[in-house]
Amino acid sequence: MNRLIATCILVGIIHMTDTLSLSVRWVGVKVGRVVTAASLFNILVLVSRTANLLQAPMVGKMVDLSIKNHETLSLLINFRIIILSTTLGTVAGILLMPTFINIFGKLILIFEKEGSILRLFLKIFNPKSFANSLDDIVIPKREIIGRDIFEGIPKKFFLFQLLITGFYTIGVLSALYAGAIVPQYRVTASQLSGIINGIATVLFMVFVDPSVAVITDQALRQIRPQKDVRSIVIILTIARLMGTILAQLLIVPCARLVALVATKM
Repeated sequence: MNRLIATCILVGIIHMTDTLSLSVRWVGVKVGRVVTAASLFNILVLVSRTANLLQAPMVGKMVDLSIKNHETLSLLINFRIIILSTTLGTVAGILLMPTFINIFGKLILIFEKEGSILRLFLKIFNPKSFANSLDDIVIPKREIIGRDIFEGIPKKFFLFQLLITGFYTIGVLSALYAGAIVPQYRVTASQLSGIINGIATVLFMVFVDPSVAVITDQALRQIRPQKDVRSIVIILTIARLMGTILAQLLIVPCARLVALVATKM
């Protein structure tokens, strides 16, 4: 149980960070420094990657124990709880996003002025700066979504982000669960997570990221209004939340697909 709780916390941190990353381009557009925003956010990405390194062996241990004790059903329940933690982590990211946008925008300008990550950290941990940052805390309001978020934004972004998040959320989990379904091929199955993650990667790299980059550049060049970048961040964020819910439906059929491929190779 302690292993499951620790895994859920780490997975929640990963998805909270990934959700906040959706707003980085919007912050960059607001302060006119998109490249600096993306680079500076990589520091926070290290937190996500560290959490991923810590949770991976914990999940692997769950699989080993379920195979040893012939408890595939309990493993599926644990995996569904982990998927629930991705939803909760996404919700946390959504609630923190307005505050993150305010604070991160100021950090970009401070970093530009100081010219050093070390000086930036010294500035952040200054008690006076910390006290001032409390003024940047924003409580999200339902009105922020608005009825015009799809104005000038293709609706396909919502569908693609929904599918990307759904497949990305269960890519590794479905491969590990497939190993529990066909334990004699569990090593092969664990190496086939790319089948599921590959779908998400192709959708993101071909249909989402380039188009979002174009919209961001157009907003920077004032070809289109900056609110379009804000709208696309909201659309992708909502789709991401729903994608984590979709993952609950995808994990079993995807695991069976991986198990089938593992046995036929």
